[in-house]
Amino acid sequence: MSLGKKFHEQLVTAATAPHIPERVRSALEAWRAVDLRYKQWFLKEAKVRLTTEQLLDDILVQDDDCFDATEDAWLNYQAQPTPENEAVLLRSLAEWGETRTRLMQKYAG
Repeated sequence: MSLGKKFHEQLVTAATAPHIPERVRSALEAWRAVDLRYKQWFLKEAKVRLTTEQLLDDILVQDDDCFDATEDAWLNYQAQPTPENEAVLLRSLAEWGETRTRLMQKYAG
């Protein structure tokens, strides 16, 4: 399993883990809802309608940037679940969801 898939799986699992604070679980659940819509959109529309350049230069770059920021925030939060690290994680999850939503709207058919 790739590191990306492993990280993704950790976020999905944490969304329902009872030891994770409610604020974090709620943010993870909101992110997961967008994540599911995004994956469906990507497979059904983006890969079919968009050019390779659009996919690589716009969608994947922005999504990768958000992925990296959220992964860093998640690792920091796991290492030290301080209020500051929690706030950074919540912000990263929200920004990733907002970025994916904007991309789906931008390229809506």
